[in-house]
Amino acid sequence: MRVLFLVIGLSLATGCSRAQAVDEAKPYGRACVTAVDAAAKTAALFTAGTPPEPERFVTVHLDASAPCEALVAAFAKKDGRLAFGWRSAMLALPEWEEQPVGEQHWAWKSAAEPFEVFVLFFAPGSADAAQLKKLVAAMQEPKSEAQPSEVAGVLRGASLPWRKSARARNFTTEQPGVLIFPSTPAK
Repeated sequence: MRVLFLVIGLSLATGCSRAQAVDEAKPYGRACVTAVDAAAKTAALFTAGTPPEPERFVTVHLDASAPCEALVAAFAKKDGRLAFGWRSAMLALPEWEEQPVGEQHWAWKSAAEPFEVFVLFFAPGSADAAQLKKLVAAMQEPKSEAQPSEVAGVLRGASLPWRKSARARNFTTEQPGVLIFPSTPAK
């Protein structure tokens, strides 16, 4: 976990800024965080005013203008631990193919400490991505032969044009693109 936080910290310290403009002529990744209410079959942009509910899930939607690898992780602001026990995800993104993370797995049922969702985009072959891939794999729950494999579900009727509200960041072989989505629980 410390290695994961260290890599994210180094990425932030080497010039990632929230106010950076995206150069669409260069590779970039996009992400948007949504709150899905499974009972009502609705989805909305995730904001600081979004309250937790028994059937609510946080989902991160992402895509990229070029093939890349992406890390999605949520950390509690207070102690840097994984928020709500949500497992981080490391995935390969083909060009312009949407990948949702957290869908039906990142349950947000109760208010707790504020948290931040980090999305990092890495160029193919990045040494940082290779290290993080190993770390994220080690953090996943072990699967026994008796347990069925997880199958990602799709919530019909809860679509949201997330790309219109997505934030974007360029990435290079030397510098990952970093997006941070802070959250504060509703009071």
